[in-house]
Amino acid sequence: LSRTGSLKIPIKKIKKQIAMKIRNLLVWEKYIINQYNYYIIKKIMRNFTIIIPIYNEIDSIFNLVDEILAEFKSSLPEIIIVDDGSTDNFKNKIKTFKKKPFTVFYHKKNMGKCKAMLTGVKKAKNPFICILDGDGQNPPYEAKKLMIFWGKLSKLDKEFALICGNRTNRQDTIVKRVSSKIANK
Repeated sequence: LSRTGSLKIPIKKIKKQIAMKIRNLLVWEKYIINQYNYYIIKKIMRNFTIIIPIYNEIDSIFNLVDEILAEFKSSLPEIIIVDDGSTDNFKNKIKTFKKKPFTVFYHKKNMGKCKAMLTGVKKAKNPFICILDGDGQNPPYEAKKLMIFWGKLSKLDKEFALICGNRTNRQDTIVKRVSSKIANK
C-alpha cells in the first residue's frame, strides 16, 4: 500500500495484462471470423459452379483441378471443364480417370474462350458462376475469397452483384509461368 492507502501495482504489470487480454480477444476474433467464413463457404458452395474453359492446356489443367479439390475439400462446388477443341490429347487422358470430380463438355472445334465460357454457363446446374482459366494462373484460394465476399453481401446487393478479381503482384512458380506461356501461344 502507498502512503495514501491505495494499492500500488506496477505499470509494467498492468500493461502486460492488458496486452495479454487484447491478444486473447484477437485470437477469439480470428477464430469467429474463420468459423463464419467456413459457414458461408459450406452454405454457398452448393450454389456455385466453377467453370474452366481450356484449349490445349493438358500440362496445367490437372494441377488446377487438384488445387481446387484441396481448397474446397470440405464443400466442393460443381466443376465444369469445357474443352474448346483441344488438339493436345486431353480427351484421351481424361478417359484414364476412374472417378472424376468434374464434368467435361467438348467443342468439336476451337470456337474461342467466350464460347467455351458460355457452354459452361449453359450447362451449369447452379445459379452462381465462377470462371477460372485453365492455365492455373487464377489460384482457387482467390476464387474462394470472392465467394466469401459474395456470401457477405446483403440480399439486395446479391441480386445485382457481379464480382471480379484483379490479380496484382503475381508471384507464380516457374511451372505456372511456363504453363501459361505455352497455353497462351
